Amino acid sequence: MFFFKVQCILASAALFAVGLNGFTIPRRVSRSKLEMDYEVRYDAPVLSVLEKLEDTTFIQEVNHESVFIAEDFSKPLTDDVEHANGMPWRRSIQAEDDNSPPLTYMPFWEWQLSFIKENLSNVKVLPCSSTDSEYYRHSVSDFSYDENTKKGGRMVNLCLASDEYRKIRMTYYDAGRGCQVFNSLWYPKESLNLPLLGIDLLAFGGMKFLAVVDFHPLHDNEEDHSQVFDESILKPIRDRYPSLQGKMSAKFYDETKFFSKNMLFSRFENKDIIMDDLFPAFQEYVKSHFDLTKMTKPHGGNIDHILERVAEYDSYSAERDPAKGLLAATFGNEWAEEYVHGFLFSWSKKN
Repeated sequence: MFFFKVQCILASAALFAVGLNGFTIPRRVSRSKLEMDYEVRYDAPVLSVLEKLEDTTFIQEVNHESVFIAEDFSKPLTDDVEHANGMPWRRSIQAEDDNSPPLTYMPFWEWQLSFIKENLSNVKVLPCSSTDSEYYRHSVSDFSYDENTKKGGRMVNLCLASDEYRKIRMTYYDAGRGCQVFNSLWYPKESLNLPLLGIDLLAFGGMKFLAVVDFHPLHDNEEDHSQVFDESILKPIRDRYPSLQGKMSAKFYDETKFFSKNMLFSRFENKDIIMDDLFPAFQEYVKSHFDLTKMTKPHGGNIDHILERVAEYDSYSAERDPAKGLLAATFGNEWAEEYVHGFLFSWSKKN
């Protein structure tokens, strides 16, 4: 447990704020005990200034002191933001003349963004930075877009927030026919106590495909979530798609930890599965997860354990993510390390 004082939080946020692509980004507040005029119990090792802004009393104090305004942390999802970096791409970075390798999962990116705009409340764009990580509080890295033209790879990231979700990260990686990736992770507001929504879609050589879509449970006991979901919501969807009922290898992940019994999983070589089965099943999982957030009332009690479980999920995922090697080969080891621990899974702990 750590004790902080509001005035010091305000001053720290003002002093640590930095400008990046039109954002004012708050640095993570130091964990050391700070001297203040009065104490407020401020718990959870992963709690950041951004999360504290969910507290209306805190927001009122911030505005009253005129130190910074909550709107500075985000900006609206405009057409300019949606189409930044040329998105949605129509040609691969490895395209030659009129011949372009397929951008296999771009329809998934487009549909998801459209769904978010049409259904989520008060959607805002967050900075694609690593400053929410305890390891990169002073980083000025911007992960919105990166490319390596010599190695023929590029990646775009978009981070969003809404009334229902603390963060939604969307990632698209294009390395021509060699590799196409769409990855997305939806973090519901911790007060809802709901599973995370994870999406991992990969294509290799235009011939081999891997798909994982799941409600990642935060608790070992499903009933510890605000809503049950595995058998009642996921199973009926999964049952309709035999091609997506594969079993995960234990090479990288333990499917009994942070995975549901009814995740969509498949390794396949038939391209038709992508749009015939994977695309509609993906849509149903996204819609169902959003529906869960709308039917769930915020948890009124102590959410420290939920915050800890989210941090454990981030640590588990960062440690096992096989993408780090791929990214290091394209963008360098130091970049990949910060990207995975500071941005992809920003609450993760390093071993």
